[in-house]
Amino acid sequence: MKSITVLKLKLDISDDVRQQLESVASHCRHARNAAVEDWLLRMRGKPETAKQSTRLCKHAKHEGKPKSESTKLYHAITAAVPELGTTNASMLASAISSHLSAKVDWRRGKSPDGTTPKRKDAILAYEDRVPFFTGDCIPVRSKDSTLAVSDGQWSLTVRRPLRDLDYLAGDIASRGLSPGIKKILAAVATGERKFADSQILLTSKGWMWHLPVQFEADQLDATTEAHLWPVIGAEKNGRQADRPFAIHLPNQQRPWYAGDGRYLLAQTQRLIGLKKQIGWRYRQRMGAGHGRQKIDAAVRRRSKQLDNIRAEVRRRAIADIVSQCVRAKCGKLVYHEPTNPAKDRLWFAAMQLDWDWTRFGVDLKNAAARKGVEVVIQKLKIKEVINAA
Repeated sequence: MKSITVLKLKLDISDDVRQQLESVASHCRHARNAAVEDWLLRMRGKPETAKQSTRLCKHAKHEGKPKSESTKLYHAITAAVPELGTTNASMLASAISSHLSAKVDWRRGKSPDGTTPKRKDAILAYEDRVPFFTGDCIPVRSKDSTLAVSDGQWSLTVRRPLRDLDYLAGDIASRGLSPGIKKILAAVATGERKFADSQILLTSKGWMWHLPVQFEADQLDATTEAHLWPVIGAEKNGRQADRPFAIHLPNQQRPWYAGDGRYLLAQTQRLIGLKKQIGWRYRQRMGAGHGRQKIDAAVRRRSKQLDNIRAEVRRRAIADIVSQCVRAKCGKLVYHEPTNPAKDRLWFAAMQLDWDWTRFGVDLKNAAARKGVEVVIQKLKIKEVINAA
């Protein structure tokens, strides 16, 4: 069984390298927006350029066959941003083409014929917005990059990000790297593990290198399965009073409850109270004008802390669920994912807490796959919740 994990590594770079990263990211951002604009104008009737419509290779099998959308976007990028390298231009064109061809969110509904529309069709029908890219993100192709280590210091080198820039090199901040991550980086550098395409992007922590890593694990007995249920409502007594998930393992009469709900509830109430205190402190327009920035920054810090607490509770709950499945030698985990009407009757709704169910399901699949456990999702409908309650 395979799973993918993204290693988020911070880059320790000098001012010169930082300026180079900003320049390359600016060109990539310009290229993305230029490609989207060219696609939209062509869809609205703008004629294609000579490079977009004419094939250089005169072959019988290509006679009368138009170029692919990715190729047309590539020519649009090279015309709008000639400073960009050919490799990055090709990767950006493929990414934009995939982004436009992806299906819209399932919560947006379906077409009258019952199919899920694609993003490009929704944009042309004025049902979705045209994507506009503002972030600083640089694609890194594995064939044009090198990971090396010298005296315990890891370094990343990217070749030809721009036509007039031979290479882009930066060190990886070794402080805080666990022995497991160092072992993975050593396997990537020596070729034991596949060096996948990655990206360098600017975050609130600085310039980061996001490296996807694939893991393979031996699958357990698929005939032995466990069931993961969200707890319905809030009990006054018992372990389920502060545990939002219940795992029903084979050969066990009582379920195993997971998730530190009491900690999440206490921290949520504390941080909400602190944000209210900030509002009361400046209720008489004491924060009007330039002082308003201090209030917004203080509120954002509390909101960021709450997001981090939710992520930590989610990570620990998933780790507990997967470890229980491995201990019971369950190769299959049936996750009863609640539908939108059913979510209003669960533990989180009873405690008036927010929970990212989509992120929980994705992280659960990845964490279980690393241990060889297959996750099968079954929808938990409102009728089942009412009958169980």
